[in-house]
Amino acid sequence: MPSESAMALLTDRLRLLGDDLRGDPGARVLRLRPGMDGRASYAAVRAHGPLVRSRRGLLFTATWTTANAVLRSGEFRAVPTMVSGRSGAHADADFVHPLDEAFFSLNPPRHTELRAMTALWFSREQTKKVTEHLDEDVDACLRTLAGRHSVDLVSALAEPVPKRRPCCAASSSGTRERLSRSA
Repeated sequence: MPSESAMALLTDRLRLLGDDLRGDPGARVLRLRPGMDGRASYAAVRAHGPLVRSRRGLLFTATWTTANAVLRSGEFRAVPTMVSGRSGAHADADFVHPLDEAFFSLNPPRHTELRAMTALWFSREQTKKVTEHLDEDVDACLRTLAGRHSVDLVSALAEPVPKRRPCCAASSSGTRERLSRSA
């Protein structure tokens, strides 16, 4: 007999399937799994308008303009932050919005260009390679912790693991160099 949590997950997935079959574009997006092509799902969202509420009450958009407006609205609660020592377009600003220099905030042609350059990092083969490297790094950090009775996981794992290979994904096919030139 399946566990209660397994039954709850199955029930949730069946409800989502039912919402999708009834034409809910949000459910169609939520049903996407890694490796699936989501273009048709986002086209269904666009066909319903710039901002679509799913049967579950979630809001979906497939346009950069709408997503940017929502994320920058005061209702979203992204609060500008005090900064110093900045360079670039916002160098003279005392306060910046958290999305000012985010990948997402780039205009659609620039976002698309950078996304195309980074897409190779997320291929099945590259993801497997990076996962293997990360597993090795985590194992190495865990070996250093053997025998300790108390450990601060942030300083023991969350900080050192990303520092061990900060560019492991960007090291293939000269992508790192292309990306640095385009920045």
